[in-house]
Amino acid sequence: MPGWLFMYVPIICMLIPCACILIYLKRQQAQDRKSPLVDDLLRPPGETLNQGFRDSIFDLCGAFAASVLFPAIGMILLLHSWIDPERIRFNFSAILAALCVVGGMGWAVWKTFRILQKITSTNRGLEGELATAQLLTPLLAEGWQLFHDLPMRRGNVDHVLVGPTGVYAIETKYRSKRQSLKGQEGVRAEYDGKSIRFAGGATEHLPIQQAQAVAKELSQWLHGKIGEPVQVVPVVALPGWFVTSPQRIASGQVHVINPKGHYLFRKRAYLMEPSLQVRVANTLKELAVRPAPGANK
Repeated sequence: MPGWLFMYVPIICMLIPCACILIYLKRQQAQDRKSPLVDDLLRPPGETLNQGFRDSIFDLCGAFAASVLFPAIGMILLLHSWIDPERIRFNFSAILAALCVVGGMGWAVWKTFRILQKITSTNRGLEGELATAQLLTPLLAEGWQLFHDLPMRRGNVDHVLVGPTGVYAIETKYRSKRQSLKGQEGVRAEYDGKSIRFAGGATEHLPIQQAQAVAKELSQWLHGKIGEPVQVVPVVALPGWFVTSPQRIASGQVHVINPKGHYLFRKRAYLMEPSLQVRVANTLKELAVRPAPGANK
């Protein structure tokens, strides 16, 4: 490695994550994917404050990056004036340092892409859960109660709906659609009782398994708290998708729906005692309450 290039290695290392971000964004723009949601999402409570909080986090990251980048540039300029690059010689220590640099650069690239993928996935999941919550909200005017993001041992339950026809544990699955598929065929999802086949050929089994697991765990938890069996119906919500099923969904199986339609909740052939509804809702409030700031988990 030429001596003059060795002097600028720190700057090159710091610019690599920036280049990764640009490459990732370009790849996202080039993908044949689009949000399936057609209903505009309403602003949730505290949206302005939440946006201000996110902006402050990015500002903090920018300040931290600047606190590292500018001193490093200054030190490199000083070293350039103090050291003759042509007199730099490489020995075992330099080779070891170079390996550390290469390893660090590789880790930075891997970690940057992992973080960007997590940000994208989290943002899409949040958008899907907000859509499901908004589409289920009209049921509240009919006496239903709706809880969100309830923590359980195996993971959080996205939504729990309690009303005259029972208790429903609802897992939201956000999946973007292909831009190349137009009309209703582009947002068709076929459910066969075991898996979901989306337009374009992708098949998903995991959401069905997750819905079954959280419904079973919630049912057991409610039974322990209330002292009598409570049936919890597992549901997978696909906001924006047109769901079809070639067969009748048997009792105990997972239901897959577009949360915009409330037929499952209103027409299910089961009536829950009003007193049990109240007890279940009051018990679920224990899970729904947010911990106080600074409280130990």
